[in-house]
Amino acid sequence: MRGYALLGLRRIADGCLSYQEALGVDEESAATRLGIAKCAIARRQYETAQGELTQSLKLDPKNPEAIILKGDLAQILSDPKGAAAAYREAVKLNPAHIVANLRLAAANIAEGDFVAARKGIAVVHQQAPSHLHGQYLKALLLFREGKNAQARDALQELLKVAPDNMPGIVLAGAVAYTLKTYGQAEKYFSRFLERYPGSIYVRRLMAETLLQTRQPQRALEHLKPLMAGQGAEASIYALAGEAYMQLNDFNQATAHFEKAAALAPENAAIRTELGASRLGAGQSDRALAELGGAIGLDPGQSKAGTLVVLIHLQRGEFDKALDALAGWKKRDQQNPVVENFYGMAYLGKGETQTARMHFEKALSLNPTFIG
Repeated sequence: MRGYALLGLRRIADGCLSYQEALGVDEESAATRLGIAKCAIARRQYETAQGELTQSLKLDPKNPEAIILKGDLAQILSDPKGAAAAYREAVKLNPAHIVANLRLAAANIAEGDFVAARKGIAVVHQQAPSHLHGQYLKALLLFREGKNAQARDALQELLKVAPDNMPGIVLAGAVAYTLKTYGQAEKYFSRFLERYPGSIYVRRLMAETLLQTRQPQRALEHLKPLMAGQGAEASIYALAGEAYMQLNDFNQATAHFEKAAALAPENAAIRTELGASRLGAGQSDRALAELGGAIGLDPGQSKAGTLVVLIHLQRGEFDKALDALAGWKKRDQQNPVVENFYGMAYLGKGETQTARMHFEKALSLNPTFIG
């Protein structure tokens, strides 16, 4: 019990020492083995934790606390299926166990099994309606289901009673972003970053939010520290590229999109943005190459297709524009943009009757369309 209390107070060294002393008295204690496993996890000694946990479960195979820890360790070791299986086992042993239901609900949300997640959250709510993590998971579930207004309301209730609930603050920011209330999202992310300035995930969310409100310089202030060391993700460089595009600094935009593309060569969206930045820098041939690569990776990249057609139209290469449009029309036969581009290409070729037919088709598809 002493070791358990010390770990609860985050006195890791003292708690672990207490468990080791207890083990010297009784090597067959499942609770002591479980405590040592917790110590090993706290110290990131995962192999040791696995061994002690196995011993604990041999001694007491139906202990839900040990089975939950087994799931937690699986999560740490990037085994979400193993974690979910352990949490299900714990709930099966004790259907009313609050922690087991919370862990399983979170795993079910991650797996996209929203019906099962809702059941687990309901079990927790019946026993502890004001449980903070239960309220958080309810909001997360609503968010993942696309019920953003309801998620916002649930988070407002949570943050009324727990204004410093950091997971709730981040989720509230993500919900606000999805609802396009970007000023509110910025406030939530700022609150989190005041407490945890080193969070890469939230800095990226903040940068995305600032770019939505066309504040590229401020976005770069959040992104530059993330690019300073080794190991920055492609998405970070891509966001920086977008910021430089907003600043009309196409050379810097291209440099950052190049880094992003090198890290994620199969990402069609990044290749498209690299093509757009090269176009802005006046490198139309290289832009066409990048945009063609993006379409090859994902034929549905409408932005890439649009830019390819526009480049050919601007160059007076009307037959090449028509060639590019042919594949696009096969994929999207009822798109007024495609018909309008056909009209522009045929008009450039001097075939006014055919151009008129396509312009009329564009208007028939969308009477309010303005090309």
